[in-house]
Amino acid sequence: MKCRYPGCYQPSTKSWALVELCDEHQGDIRRETDKYYRSSGGVKQEGRINYLKIAELIPWSRRD
Repeated sequence: MKCRYPGCYQPSTKSWALVELCDEHQGDIRRETDKYYRSSGGVKQEGRINYLKIAELIPWSRRD
């Protein structure tokens, strides 16, 4: 199966919230999510660019 990140054609080797991703994109989203959940220095929801690109593929995702 290929990575489900828009425009990526690498094979999927990992997943994030049931979305198949390549190593690079899963790592990008993991790092972005770590920043989002940190206290005051975190990223705001609209700043989660990588996550938002796959949010519509996540069954429980709420896109505000």
